[in-house]
Amino acid sequence: MSAFLNHEVDSGITNLNLLENASGIYGYDGDASDGWDIITLANVGSRLLAPGQGFFVAADANDVASYNLAFTPAMRTTGTSDDFILGREANPLTFLKLHASTTNNSYKTEFYFNDNASTGLDAGYDAVIWGGNVPNFALYSHLVEENTGVPIALQALGSTDISDITIPLGVKSNAGTQLTIRISDSNLPTSLDVYLEDVIANTTTLLTTRDYIITPDSNLDGTGRFFLRLTNNTLSTPTSSQDYIQIYTTRSPKEVLIKGQLQGAATAYLYDMQGRLVRQQNLNASRTTNTIDVASISDGVYVVKLVNNQQIKTQKVLIK
Repeated sequence: MSAFLNHEVDSGITNLNLLENASGIYGYDGDASDGWDIITLANVGSRLLAPGQGFFVAADANDVASYNLAFTPAMRTTGTSDDFILGREANPLTFLKLHASTTNNSYKTEFYFNDNASTGLDAGYDAVIWGGNVPNFALYSHLVEENTGVPIALQALGSTDISDITIPLGVKSNAGTQLTIRISDSNLPTSLDVYLEDVIANTTTLLTTRDYIITPDSNLDGTGRFFLRLTNNTLSTPTSSQDYIQIYTTRSPKEVLIKGQLQGAATAYLYDMQGRLVRQQNLNASRTTNTIDVASISDGVYVVKLVNNQQIKTQKVLIK
């Protein structure tokens, strides 16, 4: 699989360059309803695809109009590092896999830590949910930085991020149905604790010792309520409430979204890169999602500053 991703189809152009920015190989593992077996540079190692195993790739339509994805005889090889056997791991990677389930549904999401990734979008390392659309039952994440609201199925992060990071989680599940979120597999250092924060219920669950179980009284759909926090248990690093606030933009509709639990009445200020105030809006603290209509604002980079008596958060955003 590594040979396929890195194969050069033209001078300086590889198969990987033809894939969408947050994409990889989506391997069929026998049941696509719980997500695909996703392979990117974050976890490919020496993994192989077994003969007969189906898979998809998401190619950029603009790029494949000029170049073709290539499969060559040189990519054929033998070995035992295929993923056709459940539970087989090819390399000792640093990773965390989460699993959400109800009586009738299940879904998974993954996180990998290496020196080549960051908290933003890493082409070739991060991968969105297949098709970019969240299914009726799902568990996923948003990027820690450069978040555009895209649902991430496999998120790659830097090696130095592992001991102190808060990651937004997205959940889609029906009201009145018991939901369980647990660690399904992990190769994290034993010095790390993994917490699931529910900012609406005001609960913190140490997933390294027990599962998180809830029966929501309303439908769960999106981010802003649940956060995954990794912290070194030999340190005592407090988490600020502003870590649980997400600020990002959407294209259609053209809006700035502010998601998370506000600690009281707040105001959002939108500044251009010259420091001029172009929009000001009061936010509703009783809601976990507030929006700012920016349809009339010119495309470009702006700064959003959220302020109340207990929180101050500043976030750079791209409006287009």
